[in-house]
Amino acid sequence: MNLYTYPKTTTRNGATIAVITGTLLLLQGCVVGPKYVPPVVQAPPAFKEVAPQVAADGTTWKTATPQDSTLRGKWWEIYQEPELNALEDQLNNSNQNIAQSFQNFMAARAQVRQARSSYSPTVTTTPSYTRSRSSANVGSQGASGTNLNSNEFSLPFDVSWEPDVWGRVRRQVESNVAGAQLSAADLANAKLSAQATLATDYFDLRAEDALAQLLTDTAAALRRCSDAKVRIIGAALGSIMPTIITAHMAKVSAKATGVQRGDIGIAMSGMLRPRCSRYSQDRAVMPATASRMMSASRR
Repeated sequence: MNLYTYPKTTTRNGATIAVITGTLLLLQGCVVGPKYVPPVVQAPPAFKEVAPQVAADGTTWKTATPQDSTLRGKWWEIYQEPELNALEDQLNNSNQNIAQSFQNFMAARAQVRQARSSYSPTVTTTPSYTRSRSSANVGSQGASGTNLNSNEFSLPFDVSWEPDVWGRVRRQVESNVAGAQLSAADLANAKLSAQATLATDYFDLRAEDALAQLLTDTAAALRRCSDAKVRIIGAALGSIMPTIITAHMAKVSAKATGVQRGDIGIAMSGMLRPRCSRYSQDRAVMPATASRMMSASRR
């Protein structure tokens, strides 16, 4: 009898080991993952240009350090333009593209909080209260001293919690955090793009404004020169008539060019209002060009 017990024990132990091994392999297959590891890029230790490059103005080029994670703040204040500062403040508060990107970022943050709530137990309850009154004409309820009113209170609750054994909640939280970081980058990009576009349009308008002023002053100078020549016509009228005609034509041409530049300035001024979401009838964003061109066109 003892000769047959040893093979049976060995067979039973082997079956137990096989069941345990299969169970471990099955549980391992239920794990969510593995965690993503970005590949490592082998960057060169230095640029091909070993010697520092020298610019045309004599300065030496250096390696850029973008520092994208650093907050830029109100970078437009370095130009010391109060009107530009006011427009940028309106842009940050009223631009619809920035507002949309901000709401997307807030929604992404809400998704992160929702995913993290799965770490904690969930408690649900539906309390209720019922008050009823029985009829005094039914049965013996109309007897003296019987309370016909009844109150019923109900406070059921349910508690549930699922342990994050396989990492599903952790992976969901990581995914939502990455989405929130992407939304934050989109918000910063939309902000910087709108601010830079507004500053560019502002200085383009200022350049057109200065050019219109220069053309207006030129037209005024030519008009004064023409008036002076008209006063000294006298006996030499025939000899200087071509000069007067030339000066008059130059004055008219300069005035027309100035009015055209003024129209460009007015059009560019109108471009700044939609960027700042100023939908009112306020036309005093850039009044200098318009007023000078209107006065010049009446002369």
